[in-house]
Amino acid sequence: MKEFNKRHWVRSQFSSLSGYISYPEKNAGAKTEVLVMLHGITSNADRLKPYGAVLSPEAVLISLEAPIVLATDSFAWFSLDFSREGSFHHWDEAKKSLSLLENLFDEVSDEFKIPHNQISILGFSQGAIMALGLLLGGKKNLGAYYVYAGTILPEFLSMGRSIETSMLKRRPVFLGHGALDRVLPVHLAHVTAAFLNSLAANYNFKSYPVNHDISWDYIDDAKIWIKKWQSERNREAAEISP
Repeated sequence: MKEFNKRHWVRSQFSSLSGYISYPEKNAGAKTEVLVMLHGITSNADRLKPYGAVLSPEAVLISLEAPIVLATDSFAWFSLDFSREGSFHHWDEAKKSLSLLENLFDEVSDEFKIPHNQISILGFSQGAIMALGLLLGGKKNLGAYYVYAGTILPEFLSMGRSIETSMLKRRPVFLGHGALDRVLPVHLAHVTAAFLNSLAANYNFKSYPVNHDISWDYIDDAKIWIKKWQSERNREAAEISP
């Protein structure tokens, strides 16, 4: 948690979303990386700050608040209704949130003068659902998709079936899930992994012995995974360069 304690967070209003931003200590010569964090339903922008600070200590961190207000300090990316038949999600709200996030990535890219592949995303629970939506239906190739305790909405499944494999290959994703999750059971993660495998996606999946919470072991594993992926990508680029 040392990385989190060193960070200073500033309330920030972007063009379409609000949240907090935290800048790393200046590192002359280092390229700017940005990590955008998406919390779960009924939560808020404070939820993922510690995880982002440890996952990407040298990045600019942006912890967003979802646009739908449920109560004081309680937000959602889309609403859910429950009945005896199960839950029902409001696709129109999820679709709008997806568009707001795409606009934010353009804003961040312009603000920091970086390509979209220097922006990564960490999503938990409903935030992870949105991250999967960006993976399968977004127009931007982000640097990495860290997806923990999520599932794929049917509409995102449809988007995924039409995405080009070559584009999906440029979108590395690390799925994580609690093996003891009682909110979104782990079998949903296995379904997601199987779907990504059917698309020949560039993904990794691992479960952890926890309930509906991010395991710190996932953060450690994600740091190792992204370094390995970036190293392999750089080596491949060097091999094909003249």
